[in-house]
Amino acid sequence: MRASGRGEGTISQGVRVFGLRQCRYHVLAKARLQHQLTATAMNFHRLKAWWTEFPRAPTRTFHLAALRPAE
Repeated sequence: MRASGRGEGTISQGVRVFGLRQCRYHVLAKARLQHQLTATAMNFHRLKAWWTEFPRAPTRTFHLAALRPAE
């Protein structure tokens, strides 16, 4: 069975929206604080989208899944 892929979406959102590829600090304690604050900001961002019923981005349909008959 395949994993749900929610983690991949979270990482993608963090990179695209919150700039997670680069850390501002070299000191481990400050870098950890930055990661925790970024994660908190991501959670608030997702809560706001959930409360305002902002539509989620459509996911891609894989080629083999598109061949399956509709249920």
